[in-house]
Amino acid sequence: MRPWLDSNSAKLEPFTARCSLGTCPILKVGRTSMRFSKYVLEIPLDDDEVSLVGLHLRTAITLPRTTLMVVREALEAGVPFESSVASLANFMVRNEMLVPDDDDELDRIARRTIAARAVSGTFTAIVVPTMRCNLRCHYCFQSHDDHGRESAPLSSESTLLAFLAQELEQRNLNRLHVRWFGGEPLLALDQIARFSHEVVDYCERAKKEYTADIVTNGVLLTADSALRLLSYQVRHVQVTFDGDRTLHNRIRRGDGVADSYGAILENIASAPPELKIRARVHVAPYNLDAIPRLLDDLVASGLHRKLQAIYFAPLFNYDQTSKGTAFERQDRLFLTSRDFAHFQVPLHKRALEMGFSMADPLEADYGVCTALRENTVVINADGTLAKCYMDAGDSVESYGNISEGILNSENLVKWRRQSFLKDSECRECTMAPVCLGGCSKEVQDGADKAVICTPLKYNYRELLRLHLDDGLGPCAT
Repeated sequence: MRPWLDSNSAKLEPFTARCSLGTCPILKVGRTSMRFSKYVLEIPLDDDEVSLVGLHLRTAITLPRTTLMVVREALEAGVPFESSVASLANFMVRNEMLVPDDDDELDRIARRTIAARAVSGTFTAIVVPTMRCNLRCHYCFQSHDDHGRESAPLSSESTLLAFLAQELEQRNLNRLHVRWFGGEPLLALDQIARFSHEVVDYCERAKKEYTADIVTNGVLLTADSALRLLSYQVRHVQVTFDGDRTLHNRIRRGDGVADSYGAILENIASAPPELKIRARVHVAPYNLDAIPRLLDDLVASGLHRKLQAIYFAPLFNYDQTSKGTAFERQDRLFLTSRDFAHFQVPLHKRALEMGFSMADPLEADYGVCTALRENTVVINADGTLAKCYMDAGDSVESYGNISEGILNSENLVKWRRQSFLKDSECRECTMAPVCLGGCSKEVQDGADKAVICTPLKYNYRELLRLHLDDGLGPCAT
């Protein structure tokens, strides 16, 4: 959770103790010793108050403007802080809002990023049991030819388990997380069941922690399927909406699927409370009027209270069969980052006012993604290995398989070489700690910055203020 502090109240000292910050001496900092971090965002709240959001540790603090002025004057004058702001200043130092004048903040971000990519107590396997899908969405990055035909069955449970067990032992890890992906993974529910039985049994014998989630279009997430998933220790589910019933059904359609929208609503309603469902809502130029009607439907049926969270995401222009035009702008079908940022704020405002739980807007850690993390792998149904989930089922991007290991080192090494520090614009950007250069796949494919850059670059004042005012996001306690 993000620490929150109201410097104008008695919460200051209890917060300090609760977060184990300890007691600090009064700081004696001056012009040559301390300064505000480059990565502190100032969010105006009203004429009297302002919030500061430190992006290094993603910490927010709300304080009177007069107090902020006292801190700034002390820094500029090179004099000790007066006692009235000493505890506040110590908090800001501990949370890297105030840093030494000679602090190399960019280097610190880079080192933390390297550590996050290389070090994790969990091995994450994004397992694709089938490339088949019951829907034919126009924007899907995967081949519709693959979706329409029977794909190779999930590699034998014993071979897959042997691969995962070997990875856990060689990496000295005690936790395994499996994310079921596709295609539509629920088309392979029996395969998921067989493998889950094997892997859960192994983890119990090897004293390894096991967790699992699933990304599904939601059409097959029936009450029976949900109970089966829970029995396989799948606790979290992501489903997707594309607008209200009319538009959603026009986009997310397939053979024998007349009302995918109604099916998803019914499935959310019937899901047991132990299954935590998160809703992803696609945002595109053509569905902006339909999303509010979706929110109305969810509230009218009481489903907003069953959702663990809802979040809005722009569609991206990527097709595995048309890589020469990867991520090119198509204004009729896809939004740029700046345009999405413009629409994201009123959507968040409406959702918060309607009582939806919202994801923390500072949770977007685009740079340290699955493709860049050493302890994460995509495992296709035929046993081939990849790094990026957008390469699921794409043999061109495979770097090996679960039986023979690494066969194409370049497809693996290219992810290890990637760094936001290579881009001069990213090096200078205030959003570097949370964006880290943007989507790694987009960067590799040479996408325009209009697509790559985080929307927060354009809407952080309005978006973060919504969440600060609501008591969520970076200021959650």
